[in-house]
Amino acid sequence: MKNSVRFASVAFALVAGPAMAADMPVKAPVYKAPAVVAAYNWTGFYIGGNVGYGWARGSSDIVTFFDPPGVPVGSIPGESTRLNGIIGGGQAGYNIQFNNIVWGLEGDISGTGIKGSVTSPVFGYTATSNIEWLATGRGRLGVAFDRTLVYATGGVAVGSVKNTLDDVYGATIVTTTSTTTHVGWTVGAGVESALSFSPNWTVRIEYLYVDLGKKQNNHYEPSPPGWPQISYESKVTANIARVGFNYKF
Repeated sequence: MKNSVRFASVAFALVAGPAMAADMPVKAPVYKAPAVVAAYNWTGFYIGGNVGYGWARGSSDIVTFFDPPGVPVGSIPGESTRLNGIIGGGQAGYNIQFNNIVWGLEGDISGTGIKGSVTSPVFGYTATSNIEWLATGRGRLGVAFDRTLVYATGGVAVGSVKNTLDDVYGATIVTTTSTTTHVGWTVGAGVESALSFSPNWTVRIEYLYVDLGKKQNNHYEPSPPGWPQISYESKVTANIARVGFNYKF
């Protein structure tokens, strides 16, 4: 009898054990939340460089000849000059970001090879214009899409323009120059992105329209010496497309 009871107990344990184990609660796997990546922030100082291409137009309405000083002896229609060339320089600025709105200030200065010339078919003189350097001080306002910033920009523009006249007197060519500093305005737009593998560095594509306004030019020819023989107002406008990079501190 005792053996029968013992056998029944063992048999019950063998049958009921797995079923009871199946009904026991199973420990859930540990869940780890993915790491949170902080949104990019454009606030801070930056400095960088740029290179691009410019195409411009220089024009003068009327060219007046004086002989002696203060006494005009004749005027002729001015000419329009097409200019183009490479431009490159550096920039620095500061951005502040509120939510996804970014505003800031930027200044830049560039040397240029933007140059062109035209020869008068009637009077024979050749006029050459060269934008020697260009600087701007601009505000920027844009919308940030994390690491990408789309912005508009505008402000003041200052440039040095060198005008050269090669005037023909019989078999002699007399060359005179006049260098003036123009002050005007500029507007434009651009797209800038932070590099994913090095977020302190950004790259950009930018377009600027520049109007340097009008400036009086006087050319002093050597005969008679010291007399302002030729006078005219020149106006310069330019379109600039450039790429650049910045390091954000």
